[in-house]
Amino acid sequence: MARSTIADFLQNYLFHAEVVDTPIGADVLKGVRGEGHPVEGEAGFQSISGGNVNADVAEYREGIAPRWPRKVIGILNVDDFTFTRGEVPGDTIFFDWLMAYIAGYDARADIHIYHYSKLDVPKGIEELKPEKATHTYKLFNAVPTSVKVVPDFDATSSEVAVSELTVSIERVSVEVRSDIQKIGGVDWATGNFVHSL
Repeated sequence: MARSTIADFLQNYLFHAEVVDTPIGADVLKGVRGEGHPVEGEAGFQSISGGNVNADVAEYREGIAPRWPRKVIGILNVDDFTFTRGEVPGDTIFFDWLMAYIAGYDARADIHIYHYSKLDVPKGIEELKPEKATHTYKLFNAVPTSVKVVPDFDATSSEVAVSELTVSIERVSVEVRSDIQKIGGVDWATGNFVHSL
């Protein structure tokens, strides 16, 4: 019997991002996207990379202990995220955001990245709505740390000119849509890891 499509893995090409909380305006990542952009106020990107969560590890051993030291998990850190998208005329919002932060404005922002299953958007790109996302990755207190202002010019290439924005965040969370059974998680009341497979 053929495998059900619902059992397929998520693919990495159905996503978009939204700035949900920033004092300098919700259009901070919107820029000038032109007519036909599917979700007003939200940003289309060619790629979003980063997001590894790393834990510091402290080692401890006493002189009469076995040869192997104990390892204790400490502070969590999240790698920076890099957002890449095509250049369009008049779009300097990445650079403007960085300059606003350097100038001392309260320019931190929370960013949500929505990840979709192809089953959730049967009618096409216009169906990319946050409530339909399979996973929502929430990036908290993002600040711009690097902007690629000038694209890579090449007279022999037909590639699209792209701009890049790197943001540093303080923490990240992952939410699964309520009608989807989570495979695992932590019962914070008991501290036990729950795995439902």
